[in-house]
Amino acid sequence: MDIAAAIVAFVDVSAKVISLCSEYAKGVKNATKEITHLQGKVEGLGKVLKDVQEQLDGDHGEALKTSQKLKGSILDCYYQIKSVQEKLGSKAGHKISWSFRWGRSLKWPFERGEVDRIVANLEKYKADISFALQIDQTRIVLESKEIILDIGKEIDFGKIPSAQGAAFDSYTNELGSRCHPETRKDLLDQIRAWAKDPQGKCIFWLNGMAGTGKSTISRTVAQSFEDDDQLAASFFFKRGESDRENASKFFTTITAQLLRKIPGLVPHIRSAIDNEPEIATKTLEKQFNSLVFEPLGKLNKTSAPLVLVIDALDECKGDNNIRYILHLLASLREVKTVQIRIFLTSRPELPIRLGFSHMSSDTHEGIILQDVPPATIEHDMSIFLKEEFSKIKLDFNLAHQHSPDSQLSTDWPGDGVIQKLAKIAIPLFIFAATMSRFIGDETDWNPKQKLANILEYGRTREGSGSRPGATQEELSRLQLDQTYTPVFKQLEFGQTKRELERFGLQFRSIIGSIVILADPLSASSLSDLLGIPKDNVEGKLHRLHSVLSVPSDPNLPIRLLHLSFREFLVDPEKKGCDDWFWVDEEKAHAVIALRCLKVLSSFLKENICSLEYSGMPREELNSATIDECLPKHVQYSCRFWVHHLKHSSRRIFDDDEVHAFLRIHLLHWLEAQSLLGKIFGCIKLIDILYSLTDGNNGREISLFLYDAKRFLLQNRLIVDDAPLQLYSSAIVFSPETSIVRTTFHNSIPKWISRLPKTLKSWGPELQVLETSGFPREVVFSPDGKKLASASRVSIYLWDAVTGEDWRTIKPLRPFRGFRGFRPFGAIAFSPDSQQLVAAAGDMIVFWDMVTGDLLRTLSHAGKVEVMALSPDGQLLALSSSREAALWNLVTGERLKVSQYNNPIHASAFSHNCQQLASASDCMVELWNTVTGEQLKTLQHYTQINAVTFLPNGEQLASASGCVIRLWDIATGEQLKILEGHDYLVDNLAFSSNNQQLASASKSDFGGSTIKIWDTTTGEQLKTLEHVDSVSGIAFSPDNQQLASAYRGAVRLWDIATKQQPNPLEGHSKAVNAVAFSSDGQQLASASSDHTARIWDVATGTQLKTLEGHGNDLTSVAFSPDGQQLASASHDSTVRFWDVATGKQLNTLEGHSKVVRTVAFSPDGQQLASSDDYTVKLWDVATGKQLNAFDLGINYRPAISFSAVAFSPDSRRLSVVSNQIDTIVKLFDTATGELLGSFEVLDGTDSLHFSSDGAFRGAIGSYRLEG
Repeated sequence: MDIAAAIVAFVDVSAKVISLCSEYAKGVKNATKEITHLQGKVEGLGKVLKDVQEQLDGDHGEALKTSQKLKGSILDCYYQIKSVQEKLGSKAGHKISWSFRWGRSLKWPFERGEVDRIVANLEKYKADISFALQIDQTRIVLESKEIILDIGKEIDFGKIPSAQGAAFDSYTNELGSRCHPETRKDLLDQIRAWAKDPQGKCIFWLNGMAGTGKSTISRTVAQSFEDDDQLAASFFFKRGESDRENASKFFTTITAQLLRKIPGLVPHIRSAIDNEPEIATKTLEKQFNSLVFEPLGKLNKTSAPLVLVIDALDECKGDNNIRYILHLLASLREVKTVQIRIFLTSRPELPIRLGFSHMSSDTHEGIILQDVPPATIEHDMSIFLKEEFSKIKLDFNLAHQHSPDSQLSTDWPGDGVIQKLAKIAIPLFIFAATMSRFIGDETDWNPKQKLANILEYGRTREGSGSRPGATQEELSRLQLDQTYTPVFKQLEFGQTKRELERFGLQFRSIIGSIVILADPLSASSLSDLLGIPKDNVEGKLHRLHSVLSVPSDPNLPIRLLHLSFREFLVDPEKKGCDDWFWVDEEKAHAVIALRCLKVLSSFLKENICSLEYSGMPREELNSATIDECLPKHVQYSCRFWVHHLKHSSRRIFDDDEVHAFLRIHLLHWLEAQSLLGKIFGCIKLIDILYSLTDGNNGREISLFLYDAKRFLLQNRLIVDDAPLQLYSSAIVFSPETSIVRTTFHNSIPKWISRLPKTLKSWGPELQVLETSGFPREVVFSPDGKKLASASRVSIYLWDAVTGEDWRTIKPLRPFRGFRGFRPFGAIAFSPDSQQLVAAAGDMIVFWDMVTGDLLRTLSHAGKVEVMALSPDGQLLALSSSREAALWNLVTGERLKVSQYNNPIHASAFSHNCQQLASASDCMVELWNTVTGEQLKTLQHYTQINAVTFLPNGEQLASASGCVIRLWDIATGEQLKILEGHDYLVDNLAFSSNNQQLASASKSDFGGSTIKIWDTTTGEQLKTLEHVDSVSGIAFSPDNQQLASAYRGAVRLWDIATKQQPNPLEGHSKAVNAVAFSSDGQQLASASSDHTARIWDVATGTQLKTLEGHGNDLTSVAFSPDGQQLASASHDSTVRFWDVATGKQLNTLEGHSKVVRTVAFSPDGQQLASSDDYTVKLWDVATGKQLNAFDLGINYRPAISFSAVAFSPDSRRLSVVSNQIDTIVKLFDTATGELLGSFEVLDGTDSLHFSSDGAFRGAIGSYRLEG
């Protein structure tokens, strides 16, 4: 008999024994105690064996079944209970019914002491079983740990990275508060009951406004579940910490914790990683399915529920990510092998409310903390405050034990004060926690005074909160003020107004930086980033322990104790108030952005990690080496300087700090980003920079950034694998006139002696997105963020900017429950980009783009060949070989069904949704979608293969044969015939601005041609050649790109009218500077080939070559009237040229060093020129030197640059010199007098005067008086 059979036999026999004992209890009067005792022991033993049975059915049942010790103990137990049953039954069983019938007494069959011996044996067997089970479980756990250790050797757990500090018991959360044992009792009991209830709902949502104690409750329940061996994993989101404020490491972090909790998952997750080594970089859905859902589903069945604790989901970036995480977590209810519960907290933000609104009510339950009765909250607050004040009193009195008069009284602060504070705090537990930390802070330790200040401030603010009509926002702001203002009032104590101003400046520089950091930094790294001595940083932090988590180790990150502290400091409502601690968020971002650039300029260099060879893979480099070569503040600067620049709301100009940095360090920055595994994100960062360029004074940097993006799109895959390929293959195979290639030409390794032949300039092809099928159709989402393509078996979705895979939709899972295979056909996005509609056989399927949920289906008679979705998303036209149908998607009603003799080849809605065009055989029919009336018929001579409306609804394009026709919708008149294709045209697409039409034709030999047409003139603008047959085309919503689908891939083309112009060829060496004439019609360029050249902007024609300098040119400038050009050179001279003739007019000599820049005064009478040490002022007419201004530089700077700018009236000249400190000086151009100077934080290389004479630099604006 094996263990399982023995347990079954025991259960059967023990039931009989218990039943017999019950009968004896009725008939035997002198053995009641023995009967009850025996019955209880048998029942208890039965429960133990039931637990054993559950273990046998669990993950490690097979291992338990081989345990001889456990088997022996259970068999001994069975034989003992069997003998009891036989004695009870065989000796007295036949007498039971007889005795009851005749009223005779029943005799107990056991002698005195015999039951005690049986019970003792049963106790021994019970102990033996429990001990054997414990030994076996320990062995299994140890074996599991050995498995994990072995797996750790076989698998790089870096492939499932964990977000640092996300677990509830991480060092980061060590100081996080837990609920007092006497508080939140009812709520905690409710949560524990939910977690243990086998019938409980999958998700418990605890929601509440900021500061109501959600995270404290999360830490408390997580610890409780951990103590009960019920915690599966935890993740505490936190805004301002890159790993914990986005979703990228959420599921990998959960997976890493699940592995430690459930060793049985190890082989399944190992298999998932082996199958997909880059699983951590895949979509959230892919990570969830491969690492969580599927492995859990492969476990042996267990009984006890396990809980995931997820805190502050609202602090996760990306509304769609939040909704998608909720959707995926809810699907865990489908796991049958283990009961997974999710305890989740958040603020009641819209994305989360929407996420729950799409779930069935049997999936989740929850509590709103604001709905907890105020009396309960006040009670809990009072208990918490009494406990905290008791600790403060004890600590303070111990510290002052030798000064009895200074000690706090035994009844301090008194029940009345406690109640008053509790009432002020409701419902914000963060108020009580912050206040307690503030009063108990040993810095300036004066508990009585601090408490008095809090109460006084509370009295002065009481009226604001109680006034009628106060909004919830106003009440929340008031409570935040009451929470944090006393902290800052204490800092003011003893300071004069002047001292407080200086203190406020330092405070905003340090603390203002901490609250807007994208990722927390240590005091040491913050010091390095800001360029402020570490002692100064630590000094400012010393008195803020009540609001900041400041580790004693200066190398550990400083963190906000609560997000509300940031909200308080940057509150825009405080702008213009007298609060010295208010942080101007935009200015703070600007300061950090420029500090980041300064740090990167100092640290970055080629091959910063000393890789052994140019093809060395990034994966061969360990993280310790990267951290050593790229310190934390440098890593931070690499990742987030663009983020800070964007939020500073400043623009990028030609030759400013950003431009200067990128011209020197673009490749160094990309190398560092590749080493950090962030190269794909750089595409979007460059897009952000491009969007920040100034339209009037940012032409050069715009071209540079455009080229940088093309460079990165072409090389991102190889650079992600081998960072040093930036300097070899990436540059070498870029077009000859690529700005990146010409700028960084000297970075090409010397061992490459002969460069390959490449294109002259970037072609229109941006990137190729590969698929495993044959895409039939391609479409952009209306918001321009996603690109979708459909093949027969899959729908592929990509990030439209970076080209990264986003999701793949297969027919298997969505079509579960449907019979047969339905190949995909046409696809379309809803107008809000939230749904994807696809034709699949005789069905139309609707998916939620955020969650991937199958929302609904529509059935059609026959395979859907053509599908059109109206621009407002309310109508859907379908057609098969013989039938067409029009659906109202709002009501679900099928409006019209038509039978056709000839199949419909194409359909399209007008922009106002009032007309539908359908192409059948040789005609296009126009229908009124409201009345169903046929409006017009547009006749062709051959079969029509494509039809589409111009977005403005005024014209229609149709393609038949090799010809495209444009029609006037109102009159039915044919407006234009577009000819130029050599083969049948079967795809058309209009740009959203109505200006361009794209057409695609297939050749008889397998290739395709795409043509772009001007819809106004009918002119052919571009021709794009395809080596494969194109099956679909689509414009991006911004009309910058065209996507084309073909066999195995989707190709993206740059078709923007403002795309990189034809290169201006002529210089033989690098171009160092360019300048436009005031009318924008001419461009001057300065080159290292010792020449300047003048070009016609419209045609690209070279007008003049200006020769005469004896060294590299550094700068050029047109005079305001455009008749003269000034050029500066390494030969220490400035030369004037006649723009019309190209003749040299004058040579200005006087500089002893390289002349860096030249600038004409607005009146055209003066010219300023600068080298590293001086600025000279010249008379343009005579060439005479008028003045010289010493910049006060006593050494050669690492990156020497001086910028100059004239005021609009030409009377003042501003000069910036970059030294250790960046100084801007203002001179009177007539007298040479120094009018003033001031320091600019973090440097500037660009100066501008506005028309009103205000000076504009890198950080902000300065009013110049006088």
